[in-house]
Amino acid sequence: KWENIELALDYYQTVYGRLSVPRSFIVPPENPWPERLWGLKLGHHVQSIRIQGAYSEYRDKLDAMGFEWDVRDVTWNIILDCIYVYRSLYVDNDPSMLKQPTEAWRNVSNSWTKVQIPRDFMVPDAAPWPEHAWGMQLGERCAKIRNRGDFVHGNRPRIKQLDALGFFWGRGREEEGGSRFLPSVDIEDLTLDDLRRRSSRER
Repeated sequence: KWENIELALDYYQTVYGRLSVPRSFIVPPENPWPERLWGLKLGHHVQSIRIQGAYSEYRDKLDAMGFEWDVRDVTWNIILDCIYVYRSLYVDNDPSMLKQPTEAWRNVSNSWTKVQIPRDFMVPDAAPWPEHAWGMQLGERCAKIRNRGDFVHGNRPRIKQLDALGFFWGRGREEEGGSRFLPSVDIEDLTLDDLRRRSSRER
């Protein structure tokens, strides 16, 4: 049984570029997955490993594979994937960007590109969107990141990941959903407008 799970994790990493296995993931009956793995509820097994400590005797192997133990990291990576797909389709209008390896687009940076996802945008139930993200309220997730700091508060590396994607942080106006979340950065990283907004909030 463990051998199947290990093999499935290896294939998952090959296909998706990392081990952000969502709870709902089931091995699809298609290439490149080996037929013996078709229908395997990999997400269920991964959840048991994360929460219940199943297969703890293989922890060293899982660590060596880059297994993601924190489910919040899994959700975060799915959000990043969806923001990138949105940017490729609706901002850059370049679907060919989606052919790049997952890790390659993490370094995409364009200071002129701003990815502003409508608050009511929901991930479509169709390719090229990640199947395990279908139905996700992506616009609402992004609004909470922007306005409350969900997933990113105090986490500078994640803020930089969003900046690299051209994530729109807002301008602090009510018509854009309220005051913009101000990432916890060093004072020298702030613009004059940032400092003025911070000063006005603290009065």
